[in-house]
Amino acid sequence: MVNRAYRLAVRSGAVYALEVDPAFGTRLKQKIAAKRLSLREFAQQTRTSPATLSLIISGERHRRTADSKRRRSITDHFEPWADALGLRGAERDEFLLDCWLATAPPLIRSMIADLRVQAGRRSRGH
Repeated sequence: MVNRAYRLAVRSGAVYALEVDPAFGTRLKQKIAAKRLSLREFAQQTRTSPATLSLIISGERHRRTADSKRRRSITDHFEPWADALGLRGAERDEFLLDCWLATAPPLIRSMIADLRVQAGRRSRGH
């Protein structure tokens, strides 16, 4: 749903700012460093622009306008990132989920966090 809304906004030529969870940028940078890759090498391997990668890692807003609608959606990078990081199985699934949640609107992230807390309480019998 988030991906569809994002693509529609870009196709319509609307000015669109993608707000990425700042903590995700830190986690991504740590994973890249653990693979002993520079940010530039990682960007080249995954065909991500260094500017986009820098915005994500720094937690800044990623602004899209009609002029940039030919560029790839941020969500198109998730699988190549997982590949470049050598992630497999459950670790890959967790990383991809983290990517999707990190790029969800803040309200959605907050709602998911609340649901996780409620699910944790239920599993403990509260």
